[in-house]
Amino acid sequence: MSRFTYANVVATLALFLALGGTSVAATKLINGKEIKRGTIPADRIKAHSLSGAQVNAASLGTVPQAAHASRADSAGGADHAGSADSAHVADLLAGKGPDSFMPANRVQAGSGDSQSKTPVTLLSWPDMGLTVATDGDPDFDRSVVVRNTHGTTISIVGPFGMNNLFAGQSITEDSAHSPLTAGYDEVRFLVEDATAPTSEALVECVFPNAGPGAIETFCTGMRS
Repeated sequence: MSRFTYANVVATLALFLALGGTSVAATKLINGKEIKRGTIPADRIKAHSLSGAQVNAASLGTVPQAAHASRADSAGGADHAGSADSAHVADLLAGKGPDSFMPANRVQAGSGDSQSKTPVTLLSWPDMGLTVATDGDPDFDRSVVVRNTHGTTISIVGPFGMNNLFAGQSITEDSAHSPLTAGYDEVRFLVEDATAPTSEALVECVFPNAGPGAIETFCTGMRS
């Protein structure tokens, strides 16, 4: 049987104090003052444990999806702007559809000196084979020359019939014998493509009454 000695008592007491001190240290909570700034890595923080209260949102950059949303907002604004522009145009056109207006390429205008020795082309629609020009006669007159530059027939239509112009032919139209009713100083006629009757051009030419100079023969044409 062993006896308690002074050494045994001291050793036992030291062991007890050591174990007790460890227990106290292990149960002690660590506060923020005891943690050095920047020493806790991101993978030590519990996922989804931080909220907006702990995060400064102003310090974060734009995330990709937010950038897409921003562009979508801009596109939406552009759509509204486009709608407003369309509405404004509709107001200017009084609500009329595109069929109510004649395309720009369907209207022509031209002028030239009726006493020029060189014919001056006043109107020209190559697809229809129609050319209207001055006659190249230096004498003052009230007439224009209509030429068929096409490979098919075109017709000059009047109230009492029509004159056919075959490929390469021409005819002079003057104010004294205007195919369609017109004034003394003008000529008016309708040209029809014989191969496509719905393709027509209405031509009207006004002649100066004081000879050449600032006032020239002026023609306008409208296509169907």
